[in-house]
Amino acid sequence: MRTPVFVLFFTLYLMAPGQNVTAMLTARYNGNPLLLDTIVLENLTQPCQKALSPLPQITSYQIDLNQGKIINSIGEQESGYGIFMVRNTPGLSQFKVLLPGEETLKFTLLDVSGKQIFVHPVLCKSGLTFIDVSPGKGPLFILWIQGKDFRSSFKIVGGSQDNPGVRISNTGNHLTKSSFTGVESQGLVRGEFIYSPGDKVQFTAIKNGMYSNLTISYPVDKDSINIILSAPCSSGATVYDYDGNLYHTVQIGSQCWMRENMRSTHYADGVALVDGTGAGDISNDYTTKYWFDYGDDPANSLVYGKLYTGAGAMNGQVGFDEDSVRIQGICPNGWHVASDGEWMRLEAYLGMGGDTISMMKYRGTDQGLKLKAAGNAHWGGYNDFSTNESGFNAFAGGYRISSGQFDNLSGIGEWRTSRSFGSLVVRMMSNIYSQIYRGIGYNDNGLSCRCIRD
Repeated sequence: MRTPVFVLFFTLYLMAPGQNVTAMLTARYNGNPLLLDTIVLENLTQPCQKALSPLPQITSYQIDLNQGKIINSIGEQESGYGIFMVRNTPGLSQFKVLLPGEETLKFTLLDVSGKQIFVHPVLCKSGLTFIDVSPGKGPLFILWIQGKDFRSSFKIVGGSQDNPGVRISNTGNHLTKSSFTGVESQGLVRGEFIYSPGDKVQFTAIKNGMYSNLTISYPVDKDSINIILSAPCSSGATVYDYDGNLYHTVQIGSQCWMRENMRSTHYADGVALVDGTGAGDISNDYTTKYWFDYGDDPANSLVYGKLYTGAGAMNGQVGFDEDSVRIQGICPNGWHVASDGEWMRLEAYLGMGGDTISMMKYRGTDQGLKLKAAGNAHWGGYNDFSTNESGFNAFAGGYRISSGQFDNLSGIGEWRTSRSFGSLVVRMMSNIYSQIYRGIGYNDNGLSCRCIRD
């Protein structure tokens, strides 16, 4: 007689409303909480995305995930004004803009090197506007959208057609062409953020003048979400190499690092390295100054940087044990190839103990997580716990072994240092380890190179 009662109870349980889940998000820099410009929610289980902006003038934001709203933000709770990504497919991304009044928004498209593709003003009417953006040919782009009361950034995927542009429409299926070509848009009903307890959610914190950062979580009710942001060096936010490639800088403790791997094919004096495309087996060649694109595909270098032999990275100079000897190598003027000791100081700043820091193995605790770019885009889908709180933004660029084989793109990143005693000293990070490997590498292999300011 007890079975029907149990079945009834279980049925009522399944029919009960889902649990309401709120999370408190706080972003910090150097330990201090920050006022944010935008918070982006992305449900990775039930794919959808929503940008929350403008935000209240507070430093901890209580988010109702079931509604996709800031509870302590009257503007967001009552109106939902802002811009929201609804589609991100190769060559075409779609956005919904909901505004209280007519306003001109500025769309700025950058490639991953920071090169500006276009700046385009778009006049949006009061209410809803649906906008399509075509970034053109390439692997990945950054789109900044700036309005009077908000500024949002999105990563969008390029396509195979070289037709960057924006086109908008405010009414039904009527299409309005702008001065740019290749994209179209039309009005749609505004969607909502979809969330169920147990979903995997990516939180992104954005503040003007700082590098955005994200964290991935399976939030529970009253969860605390903490994100650490980083900032450019006070001595300059960007630097260019001889080829015109732009690199962002990041201040980590007392050190000023580049935030991307080198991708130059020339030294700072204009002398060209040797293009290693199709070079085949170069075993025991320690003098030719090669650069490589991973897989001989230039698109990979746009994202991950180029791979260099020891002679290429060091411009033929011999590595030294002393950190006082700076070797410029492939780096621009005023910069040099990071030494083994400079890597150690970085690791110590991030909390690695002095008892293990000089060992040749995976060592430390979570320092690799603090250096690796957060999210799964560049670490093969096994990177939920990386925080990138240093801002170093390490990508898994793989490597080229001397026999000619490329391996481990999005699985491993391996960086040269300027230290060498017969064989060079390297740093390596993996998508399955939270620690940082210090060990011996080979000068005829193609590895990534990261520069530090003199």
